[in-house]
Amino acid sequence: MVVNLAGSSTLAAQILAGADAAVFASANTAQMDLVRDGLGLGPATVFATNALVIVVAPGNPLEITGPDDLSRSDLVVALAAPEVPAGAYAMEMLRRAGADVAPATLELDVRAVVTRVALGESDAGVAYRTDVIGRSDVASVSVPDDYQVVADYPVLAIDPSTGDPVRSDAHLGRSDAPSSAMRIRCSMSRRPPPSRGCSSFPPVSRSRCSRYRSSPSSLEPHGESSARSRPTTTPVEAVGLSLVTSLITTGIALAIGVPLALVLARTRLPGRRIILAVCTLSMVLPPVVAGVALLSVLGRRAPIGRLLDDWFGVTVPFTGAAVVIAQLFVAMPFLVITLESALGSVDRGPEEMARALGARPWRVLTTVTVPSVRSALLAGTVLTWARAIGEFGATITFAGNLPGVTRTLPTETYLALQNSPDRALMLAVIQVGVCLAVLIALRRRWVPAITGGRP
Repeated sequence: MVVNLAGSSTLAAQILAGADAAVFASANTAQMDLVRDGLGLGPATVFATNALVIVVAPGNPLEITGPDDLSRSDLVVALAAPEVPAGAYAMEMLRRAGADVAPATLELDVRAVVTRVALGESDAGVAYRTDVIGRSDVASVSVPDDYQVVADYPVLAIDPSTGDPVRSDAHLGRSDAPSSAMRIRCSMSRRPPPSRGCSSFPPVSRSRCSRYRSSPSSLEPHGESSARSRPTTTPVEAVGLSLVTSLITTGIALAIGVPLALVLARTRLPGRRIILAVCTLSMVLPPVVAGVALLSVLGRRAPIGRLLDDWFGVTVPFTGAAVVIAQLFVAMPFLVITLESALGSVDRGPEEMARALGARPWRVLTTVTVPSVRSALLAGTVLTWARAIGEFGATITFAGNLPGVTRTLPTETYLALQNSPDRALMLAVIQVGVCLAVLIALRRRWVPAITGGRP
């Protein structure tokens, strides 16, 4: 048996596009319904269940005993986004407990919640019980039965010839299954419980817990609940946040990048090539790696981040400033490399003439040097802005996801894909249109700017 593990929306898209799959297992019943309706299949069957736990640091140093403690103001809490099943279940659990929780981040994947706690970026989080079993870098606190929400894992037979997906040896992957059955391909979400099922976990009282076989996104609180426990956003807010942060990023990039490009282009500093390589490193780094690098320097447990927290009480991750820093880290090299190349190839005769006539350095810079590379400056500025507004990997890794604070347009697009593919497509079209407009507008400026005016 070949198992393909990925996010529910990714697997659903692959199956609907014709990917070879025998069964589809996912905790996201919205995606399950999408596949079932799209292929005209029968109903899905629940083959396992899972339960929620509170994830804490090893030894539980902050003495968190239950959902009520998550509302403490001294805690940094990470939850999964409500658009993914674990997030919807966590919100319902907190509603039942009456916990007024203000999460610092709403992660795109439940395992990211566990990772945040393991790295020390969050003090606590809510995840599935199976996500913490066997891990030594985190501990768990059980959720009382009165507040527990039990998650169902349905499985859908894509290929009718495979028979019952729950009882079939081929789909359970048992060692005594026929060898031919082991070649069947199946698709599962990232959060499947172990093949041994739930029998190895502590039992959860069915008389006091609720099972949800409908889409987790349909879980709505009844009666009063904390608005802070269920943060929401709209595409307009995400677009606004992306515009504001990308413009701030571009302004900072100009303030830092222009002098840096001048120094690299007009001086013979020792190790100049190394400095240039370091300045442009993020252009070739995977965005997620860039986010990890920022966390290793500015995270709550990182050297500089710890000093900022201890001395000034400033925490960078999960803030708007973190969004700008992530965008700046990956976008500013576009300005530096474009401007440095143009400054290195432009004719310096007019500058020398201006100096000979008595012009001061600042006047030479503003009236001769900058106008001579204005095409490169414009191209680098616009490219920096376009890269900043489309940044996703470094932002979600370093800044997290919180509506109105760190949820930018790319993150909103990814979350929309979980339950509303049409809205995700609309947002994607908008971003593609912006990128195309930028490239078309710069076509006649970009290449001459980099080549110093040569065709």
